[in-house]
Amino acid sequence: DHKDSLAFRLTCVLHSDPISLARLLAASTEGPDGRTLLAAAGLSEAFLPVLFHPTSRVGTVQADIGGPSSRTVILIIHNMRDVIALADRAIILSNGHKVADMPLAGVTTGQLRQRVMGAADPTAR
Repeated sequence: DHKDSLAFRLTCVLHSDPISLARLLAASTEGPDGRTLLAAAGLSEAFLPVLFHPTSRVGTVQADIGGPSSRTVILIIHNMRDVIALADRAIILSNGHKVADMPLAGVTTGQLRQRVMGAADPTAR
């Protein structure tokens, strides 16, 4: 998953979440014969990363990573409280189009939620 790759590059913590790995987790569930699809394919479950809750804090961004990612992080998240806590500004997309680019200083979760919900409503444009 792209977000897991970015999180690993930024924090050096290899992880994922049950949503991103739903198909692999299903393949690691025992079937009626007591075997998993992974075992039937001759694969070990050891290659599966540690699973965190999708909203868990993964780790601290490493100071010495350099490059463009030390200046900008694209965070795709739907929890408005986390957006305001983590970001200086938000760019709101709807149907692949930018509908807002706003600083978050002084913005409440309700105001941000209203902007996002208005962007999702085609009659609001």
